[in-house]
Amino acid sequence: MSIVNNIKEFFLNFKTESIDEKIIVSKYASTINDFNKQISNDEYTNTIEENILIIYGYTFRLEDVNQRLFYTFSEAVNAINMDNLMRNEDGVKLNSYVYIRVIKYILDEINGQVNEEYKKKAINTHKDLEAKKAKENKYHVYQY
Repeated sequence: MSIVNNIKEFFLNFKTESIDEKIIVSKYASTINDFNKQISNDEYTNTIEENILIIYGYTFRLEDVNQRLFYTFSEAVNAINMDNLMRNEDGVKLNSYVYIRVIKYILDEINGQVNEEYKKKAINTHKDLEAKKAKENKYHVYQY
């Protein structure tokens, strides 16, 4: 079984339940870390760095790191499930890699191992995306 299938199956195990962040930390952190190690040296991971930064930056809309973990994990389950149902293999791979990386960063924060430079880069990347979308939305309003 490929790493993508392993990650997909891991997340799909939670599609019918809501999982507490304390359980994610206590029971599944090592699994997430193992997945992260397996994809870290994959060239594909380098090609999706902006996606990772955007999602990680988006998590900072919530101040509480435990809430960030809970909601990001739930978003991962939903995104991967939707791509799986639609038979979108590229989406499954993208979301599997992105969410494993982002959840790993959040777990690192919980353990007091924050990479401040990467965190700042993620927040700025997300802000830039939001500013670009706002500018585009403003432009489109004038088109009508």
